[in-house]
Amino acid sequence: MKRKDLIFGLSVAESMPSTAVTGGEFGTGIDSLNTYASKHIVLAGAVGTDIIFKLQESADDSVYTDVPGSQMIGGVNSFTILATGGDNTATQAGGFNLQRYSRIAVVSGAGTISAVSEVADNLSV
Repeated sequence: MKRKDLIFGLSVAESMPSTAVTGGEFGTGIDSLNTYASKHIVLAGAVGTDIIFKLQESADDSVYTDVPGSQMIGGVNSFTILATGGDNTATQAGGFNLQRYSRIAVVSGAGTISAVSEVADNLSV
């Protein structure tokens, strides 16, 4: 269930419940229809080996592709939670002008993570 902040135009939703990952896991597609930007915050619990994840987008919530770096806030679409010092940390990935749906894709690594997303109605870059 999305929660909406009516003052700042932010909606927040869970995109990945707490789960053990080993690579190849995907978060739930977050609907960002009529919004400008989407940010996913990945929360790490116990990290066994470096966890690498990307942000993906889809027009129909079925076929996903990696978001191009030119649409990423920060210009790059690969994020690493380090095994050394990565326990109990948060990492965020954000993009703008995305297709309707976005999600987190775990590329590799091992540990326990969860993710939440925020979509913004009225941000500008």
